[in-house]
Amino acid sequence: MPPAPSAIRSARKAAGLTQKCAAETVSVALSTWRKWEAGTHRMPPPSFEMFLLKTQSKKAVEK
Repeated sequence: MPPAPSAIRSARKAAGLTQKCAAETVSVALSTWRKWEAGTHRMPPPSFEMFLLKTQSKKAVEK
């Protein structure tokens, strides 16, 4: 099931990323990321999972 736009936005903010940086993290265009957060397009669950894995890994390295 695709993540809710609010979950996408919350995950990005928790990672401390701009929309542009978040889009780059999962290799999509900024416009695509914005559509996911706005709810006009659904984010594929594997993209959300990859985003979470990458941002959690980054946080672990920074500690």
